[in-house]
Amino acid sequence: MTEKNENSNNKSSFFLGLFVGLSVVSLVSFFVLFALMWRFNNAETQSSAQAEESGQEQVADQPSVDEFPAPEEKTAPTITADDHVWGNPDAKVTIVEYSEFECPFCGRHWPTMKQIKEVYGDQVQVVFRHFPLSFHANAKPAAIASECAADQGKFWEMYDKLFEAANAQRLGEEGLYATLATELGLDLTAFNNCMAATTHDAGIQADMDSGTELGVAGTPGTFVNGKFVSGAYPFEYFASIIDEELAK
Repeated sequence: MTEKNENSNNKSSFFLGLFVGLSVVSLVSFFVLFALMWRFNNAETQSSAQAEESGQEQVADQPSVDEFPAPEEKTAPTITADDHVWGNPDAKVTIVEYSEFECPFCGRHWPTMKQIKEVYGDQVQVVFRHFPLSFHANAKPAAIASECAADQGKFWEMYDKLFEAANAQRLGEEGLYATLATELGLDLTAFNNCMAATTHDAGIQADMDSGTELGVAGTPGTFVNGKFVSGAYPFEYFASIIDEELAK
């Protein structure tokens, strides 16, 4: 074999070895990278599943009832014939909620009020009063919709539907109020005529005026007898106040 051919063969062997070496390195790198990505994705999936399944761990990070501010002592609202009342009128505990349907904190407060009704039943009466804030464009129309439903005996049913819609970010959706009225089986012509009128403006304003006189400045504002809570808090917090009132 000539020296020229030998050099050529050596070069070919060198490049072949280099190619094979790089291929092996690339293949190993690929599998290492694949294994790392699988491990990361699997860990992330497990973490998400644990977060969804372990409600207790998430709740543990929240303040305990004792860490929430004490309710303010205020004059208890006087219930009138114009109020929307749920529950036992002779109950020892009266809860008056000043609220509106667009406020996101009121949307958080709504499930708490539902749970209070479910747990305490005839031990409480719950009153809703309107307090639509001026910077929430849909708050007053929604308040009017609830009053127009009340004209046909469906205030609390519309109350629930409006909060459901608000939490689904549907307030302001065209035709929403008529749709909800139809779902409740209301006389749609009477409902639409009511929505177009100013019949309930004075009553809504009267609710706001009474709230302002009692010291309500924002929503939700809730009175448990003469104890006032400003803001949305968990059921356990309100339960501690209700239980204290029931024990008196």
